[in-house]
Amino acid sequence: MNVIRYPEKDSWNEITTRPHLDISQLTNTVNEVLNEVRVHGDDAVKTYEEKFDHVRLSDLAVSKEEIEED
Repeated sequence: MNVIRYPEKDSWNEITTRPHLDISQLTNTVNEVLNEVRVHGDDAVKTYEEKFDHVRLSDLAVSKEEIEED
């Protein structure tokens, strides 16, 4: 995250402009993930969990304790 403190007023438009996202690439990725999950089920979910979140899960079920956490 880039923190900007006390910017000059003439730079406000530039620093508040949101970046543009190439939706076509995002759509392709989402479609690929959904297709893999349809075909390979939980194994695909675990693979993508590791790829995107850098976590290796042994189980996808949420424990009662996790549900009750604040």
